Amino acid sequence: FHPEVTHTVDGKKILKRFLEVAGLTGDWSTQNFIDEEVKKIQAQVGPDEKVLCAVSGGVDSSVMAALLIKALGDRAMCVFVDHGLLRKGEAEQVIETFGSHFHGNMHAFHEHDRFFGALKGIKEPEAKRKTIGEQFVRVFEDHANELKGCDWLAQGTLYPDVIESGSPTASKIKTHHNVGGLPDWMRMKLIEPLRWLFKDEVRAVGRALGLPDDMVDREPFPGPGLGVRILGEVTPERVKMVQDADWIFRSELRSRGLNKGIWQSYAALLDVKSVGVMGDERTYEQPIVLRAVESEDAMTARAVHIPFDVLEIVASRIVNEVSGVNRPFDAAEVLKGLREHITLAAASYGTTEAIRPPHRVKFHWPPHPVSYEYHVLSSDWTGQSSFVAHGEMFHVQVAKTNFGVFGRCSELWNDAKADSEEEMLSKLQESAEPLFQRQFAISKAIGRPNRFKGDLRELPALDILKLFYCEDRDVANSVHEIVEVSKYRAAYFPSLCHILKDRTHPWRRSAQWCVLDLFEDLPSFIKSEQDEIDAVEAMKSILMDAEDDYARTVYKAGVVLGGHLPHRHGGKALLACLDAPSIVGRRSAIHGLFHVCEWVPELTDEVVHRLRENGKRDNDPQLAIFSFAIAEDILRGTIDHTPEPVFAFERLGNLRPLVPVVGVEGYMVRGSFLAIISAITVSTASAQSMNIDFNGDGGINGPYGAVPGAGYAAMGLPGKWNNAYFNHWGYVGPTYVNDIHLVDLTGAATSAVLNATAEHNAETWIGPWTGNDNLLMQDTISTFDHWKSATIVGLEVGTYSVLIYSGFEDYPG
Repeated sequence: FHPEVTHTVDGKKILKRFLEVAGLTGDWSTQNFIDEEVKKIQAQVGPDEKVLCAVSGGVDSSVMAALLIKALGDRAMCVFVDHGLLRKGEAEQVIETFGSHFHGNMHAFHEHDRFFGALKGIKEPEAKRKTIGEQFVRVFEDHANELKGCDWLAQGTLYPDVIESGSPTASKIKTHHNVGGLPDWMRMKLIEPLRWLFKDEVRAVGRALGLPDDMVDREPFPGPGLGVRILGEVTPERVKMVQDADWIFRSELRSRGLNKGIWQSYAALLDVKSVGVMGDERTYEQPIVLRAVESEDAMTARAVHIPFDVLEIVASRIVNEVSGVNRPFDAAEVLKGLREHITLAAASYGTTEAIRPPHRVKFHWPPHPVSYEYHVLSSDWTGQSSFVAHGEMFHVQVAKTNFGVFGRCSELWNDAKADSEEEMLSKLQESAEPLFQRQFAISKAIGRPNRFKGDLRELPALDILKLFYCEDRDVANSVHEIVEVSKYRAAYFPSLCHILKDRTHPWRRSAQWCVLDLFEDLPSFIKSEQDEIDAVEAMKSILMDAEDDYARTVYKAGVVLGGHLPHRHGGKALLACLDAPSIVGRRSAIHGLFHVCEWVPELTDEVVHRLRENGKRDNDPQLAIFSFAIAEDILRGTIDHTPEPVFAFERLGNLRPLVPVVGVEGYMVRGSFLAIISAITVSTASAQSMNIDFNGDGGINGPYGAVPGAGYAAMGLPGKWNNAYFNHWGYVGPTYVNDIHLVDLTGAATSAVLNATAEHNAETWIGPWTGNDNLLMQDTISTFDHWKSATIVGLEVGTYSVLIYSGFEDYPG
């Protein structure tokens, strides 16, 4: 029965009533305590004697030192021993804080080697505590001359320390280094002014003595430091593990305001090892334990409720950033969470139809600070302003200079310059909008309110996987890179395979492309051949279930299966995909099989046979011809294969208008132009022909002189249009027509013949129409092989488009 502890119901009332019955007045106060202790200290310490105040940076020793200085002034000398067992960065912080508050009455000794040497081989906790206590005294006595002959040693011992160390009326819980840990041979006399106080009373005394809140409200930290938070032997390497893990844990709590109300939080290292997964191997390393409690009297404590998502973030950061710690995450639980996320996403979007992802726009932040260019000085930032964006207020520092008004928002790592403050704030807000949109996209993907302000690398595994589906493709690419370099790639593997098999989330194509890119290095993600089989089946399913929505992802699956996994199961999977329902899936399979034979020649006969069979039976004419062509490419051993056919819905959907010309639709494609002559209707079954003249009425004026007939003017397209266009873009070389595509818009064509002539060397291409033949494989600035004219003959009844693709020497499209 402990009426003094906070857990006991009405405990204080019981004690108060007992004291009243005993006739005690209950007039104790912090000020009375301070006054009485000052008198006791002054009477106990002789007028010529000095006291060494052992400070650690904790609450107890800080209050003790302040009390001794109040009683003895300069005769109380503060000594700080850095034993190498403090929290990360704490030694420097203690020296700076105490040095400034106690006006230089501070001596610091760095004794890492002494303490680590003494602790070598010691594992038992009691032995470690006594060893650390002994070494403290040896440090004090070794530096006695430097400390000018201190006669007394003052410690911040509290009543809970005395109780826990044992007494004739109480059992021993643990030896405190400053109680039972002191050696018998110690010459200095001991003074402990806080010996009868509890922790909450010590804090009250500290405030009454004028100590700042950051001293008084510090979490309790044991004198032996991390030596007692490391089970087993204490080594510099194990201390660093605890320091890094502890810093991550407490900084995450602090950044979310969860440290308020926590009495003590820390990370501890166990003297056991556990099996975990790192990369593609099992590991046998050490787990970290996290502890956070609330207490008032340092005698009893309750566990603090920390949200699980915060603990997940902490755990993810520790295993990714602290070497030697394992237990990354439960792959099965993460997969379960991903499945739930995908199901909810489909319901949220109201559809399972795949959305065609936009082009990736690379995100760079922070932008280059314009204030640096104008050498704005720190002394110039004298004004204050603010702006509101998306319901948040952002504070802005303002500098008014001869060059204009500058503003910078530290929270956004952004600045702007304008002629007026109003314009500057508008620019600042406008330039930050890409950051806001990215942050909102991240929050939407992981299901968090408001904008995301953290670091993607600190997110737990499940959120990392959710971001593969982010509507901002650059975010998806960023987490793809995080997984790519993670030492826990194998733990991600089941979830990555599930993404490839996903047919529900509307943004699945972007996510699948990222996974396929990762699986180009599949061996680093798998642990067994069965894992490889699972990955191949997942990629195969993309081709078999292909939708005509984002061919780039389907194409990527064929490339990975054919070019990266052909030696085992990839080739067999591609052969099976020749029967895929989708033309996009079959095209990817045909293309991938070309690369299979590059890597596994022994499969050549089987692949060529299957491709020829596919050419006979494929109901799509383009794919039938493509199958035959790839089979011939494989037999010839060509390095470059026949280009993949481009389907009409893909070709026309990817172009954007440039300028309208009568009879011709012009389009800009990567620095070159593409003229589309649309709706050429053949109305009779007799042989029809279409003549295309590429000669223009002028030349391109570049550094090489005028180049006549340089690939412009098609079906009435004015030559000067091409000339003016390329001059506008700083053109420096001749143009050429290098592709003519005949597109059958009605499916009527079965064959056609194209006769073409070059302007200088009389090359002629004649052969069956394949839908996408490169007429000029190579053109150089010295030969000027420009197509002068072409005639397509043998057209059947139907409607066609002719695509004339023109590039230029210095920037071929």
